Amino acid sequence: GQERLERVLPVLREARGRRGQASLARLVESTWQRIGGPACVDAQGIEDARQFFNVLARVEEGGDLLSVAELARRLESLFAAPDPEADAGLQVMTIHKAKGLEFDTVILPGLGRSVQGNEKQLLRWLEHPDFELLLAPIPPVDGEEDAT
Repeated sequence: GQERLERVLPVLREARGRRGQASLARLVESTWQRIGGPACVDAQGIEDARQFFNVLARVEEGGDLLSVAELARRLESLFAAPDPEADAGLQVMTIHKAKGLEFDTVILPGLGRSVQGNEKQLLRWLEHPDFELLLAPIPPVDGEEDAT
C-alpha cells in the first residue's frame, strides 16, 4: 500500500498543479494513464474509460466542471457495450456491466436468499395511545453517549 501511494501521490500532485492549463478531461485521462489505469483493465475497460473521458469533456469549460449533477446525469445514461468475444449462448457479467443491455432471460443467483447480519435493531418503535409516535435511537455498542 505504501509503495503504491508513494508512486501515485507525485502524479496526483502534478495533476493538481496543472489544473487550468489543460482541459479537465485531458488532465484526468493523462493522470489515469500515468498511474497505470490502462494496465488494470481489459480492452472493454479501456473503451469504457474513453467514453467516460468523452462525457467529461462535454460537461467542462475552461478546465472546470460546469455541473457535477450534469456529469452524474450523463454518466447514468452511459451503457456498457456487450463483450464481442462472449459466447452467444451465455454472458456472465455484473449488474453494473449489464446496465442498459437487453436480454431475453436474466438469472440472478441468490436473489431470494435472506441477508445474514446483525439482528440487533437500530431503532425501537414504541407506540403510545396518547402520542402519535415515539422514536428513540439505541445507544452505540461501545456505550459512549452522543455529545450532542
